[in-house]
Amino acid sequence: MTYQKAKEEIVESSPQKTDAGKEELYLYSLRKMAEENVENNRTGLTNLHNINSFFYLCGEMIKQQPDKKYGVIIMDIVQFKAVNEFCGRDEGDRLLRFIASCFDWYENNRPDSYACHIRADIFCLCTSYEEVEELEIIVREIRKKITDFPFAYRVQPSFGIGISPERAPAISYLKDCATMAMNRIKGKVYRKYAVFDEKNRHSILCFLGKYYKKYLYFLLMMCHS
Repeated sequence: MTYQKAKEEIVESSPQKTDAGKEELYLYSLRKMAEENVENNRTGLTNLHNINSFFYLCGEMIKQQPDKKYGVIIMDIVQFKAVNEFCGRDEGDRLLRFIASCFDWYENNRPDSYACHIRADIFCLCTSYEEVEELEIIVREIRKKITDFPFAYRVQPSFGIGISPERAPAISYLKDCATMAMNRIKGKVYRKYAVFDEKNRHSILCFLGKYYKKYLYFLLMMCHS
């Protein structure tokens, strides 16, 4: 066998020439591109991950450690528009940068954690946990820092916690659960945060089911009128 022929046979038998090998190489290339783009996908004002890099990083973390429990904490400031109107845009930005530093602390100091600035005054954190109380402690710590922050306007943050009993839940699902929990108590002075658990999930699905039936009934009435 000549050297050239032997070389060609080795190349042809390479794992990268098989369909599975090509797919693996393609996925590896996509992953490397995504990793390189993560640092470019940070918000300009707060330097936290934007939603795209947050979803990617958390998705990879959950995929690599699927047996851990993960939760998402989301936060929104009640009537943040009033902050900019009464205090000015510069003061509003100063507040947002401070809030970002509160969330960023957990990314830098707590294992398996990523912080994100979704938009405007909405921030979130994904982290692994053993007991839900850990997530509630984080909420109370962040809330205290924000309410203690020297600011001319009384800042009222609302929090939602999203958890799931499923193994390796989708990060987008956890974020949506946290958002639904937060929206249930946003603006209510006596409620600081809410947890989206299976009990809440069942009640919300029941509500949506009743609403859907009413909507179908309305459509039927419209069609027959």
